[in-house]
Amino acid sequence: LAHWQQLDASDWFSGAQEPTITQVRVGAQTRNAWVIPLRWMGEGAGLVMLFCWGSREIPRWREMRRFFSKWAEMLASAIVAQHTMEALQQAKRNAEQLAQMRYEFLANMSHEIRTPMNGVVGMAELLCETELTEDQRLYAETIRSSGEALLRIINDVLDYSKIEAGKLALFPEVFDLERCIHE
Repeated sequence: LAHWQQLDASDWFSGAQEPTITQVRVGAQTRNAWVIPLRWMGEGAGLVMLFCWGSREIPRWREMRRFFSKWAEMLASAIVAQHTMEALQQAKRNAEQLAQMRYEFLANMSHEIRTPMNGVVGMAELLCETELTEDQRLYAETIRSSGEALLRIINDVLDYSKIEAGKLALFPEVFDLERCIHE
């Protein structure tokens, strides 16, 4: 590679829309080369150079120019499609990682909230078993039922995050439909 002439590709990106011929020094020799700019949406996407090693002239230049223009369009399209596919795959990996982090956060937070709420509900149930006035019993029952409602919300949030993470396990559970409707 030390024998190759350095080329400034910006010349072709700024103006050339079609393949052009240029002379390139390779070691001590000068060779003709096709310079084919790869453009996508008016922007330079790359540059292809084809050298004519057998002679100093490039055969059938006019005939080949149209072919290489179409070929360059297809190649640029394939390069852009590959870059787009790689970007989409990376975005998918990022979204999956974000979903996993959100699931872990919600699981941790629901555990941290659920533990003291279980304590509140348990204490309210114990309080309800003692001798209380009618008003005190109403207050204790309200504390218990509100705590249970909060626990259900926390469990629902955790279930939604499990659904998103694909980790939800379903278990049959007996419940009182009428009580559920009233609550």
